[in-house]
Amino acid sequence: MPGAGLTYYPSTPRTYLYVVDEKDPFKLVKYGERGRVRGLKMDEAMLWCQVERDYAERVAPCEQYKWDGVKEIKTTF
Repeated sequence: MPGAGLTYYPSTPRTYLYVVDEKDPFKLVKYGERGRVRGLKMDEAMLWCQVERDYAERVAPCEQYKWDGVKEIKTTF
């Protein structure tokens, strides 16, 4: 699959992606572990918080991006 090794860092401060435990959507998995993607998006009118159907690996912040990223996004665990 093209781009499968791509790491994605969302455009903060309005969008954040978290990788959480499949059974507990409030518990982050450790860096390098896979879990369910949870999205948080804010705009002037609304705050969206939802657990996605996708699974990904949690990636640590890097020098350029100071927040978590995701990679290897798939719709199945």
